[in-house]
Amino acid sequence: MKEFLEAPVSESSRLIDFEKAEVIQGIVPDRYILVVSGMKPYLNMDVSLIPRIYARQPEYWGIEVVGTLRGIGLPALAPYHVSLPLDGVIGTQGIEVIGANRSEKFDVPPKTEVKPKLSVGYYRAVQISGQVIFSATGCLRRGGIRVFFEQKPIRIFPPEYDLLQDDSGFGPDVLTPFCVLGSFNADEPIKSIFLHDARGRHEVVVEQGELAG
Repeated sequence: MKEFLEAPVSESSRLIDFEKAEVIQGIVPDRYILVVSGMKPYLNMDVSLIPRIYARQPEYWGIEVVGTLRGIGLPALAPYHVSLPLDGVIGTQGIEVIGANRSEKFDVPPKTEVKPKLSVGYYRAVQISGQVIFSATGCLRRGGIRVFFEQKPIRIFPPEYDLLQDDSGFGPDVLTPFCVLGSFNADEPIKSIFLHDARGRHEVVVEQGELAG
């Protein structure tokens, strides 16, 4: 890094002024985009947002508004509008947009907690050797979604469970099948259990099974 910072400064690039900067929420949760606009002094100037280099994460990550000329400059004011995804270039507090004559700091919003929601499944349950094992199968609208059972916080036996899904992960936009399992111990035969999902409360008959082999 020392060699890089001590290298000669580019003659074709300079910091330029900006008029407006804002941080907007991306389509994907907890993703942010910096959008900067202003007037550039040359018609054929390219404007970029360049994050500074740090040895460790700063409080506010500096992002420079840089104009680059290729060839002979054509002096004429022209508007520019550039953007930069902030993945990996956010400081502990946010970012700082740095132009030729001023800078502006932004506290980037903290990550929002995505709470699991009720999913939809199709159920089966079996009791084998003192354990009730139940399953849910179904299909998700995309990959990267985690489906799981969570016991309801009520004192009842047999226990009841919610089928939940966590949408905070990322995956391909294709239909994705799932199969999840849950279980609890039961010495006495269990006739049925109740599972909850987005469609309501479901009574699932417990089959009596045997160990293989």
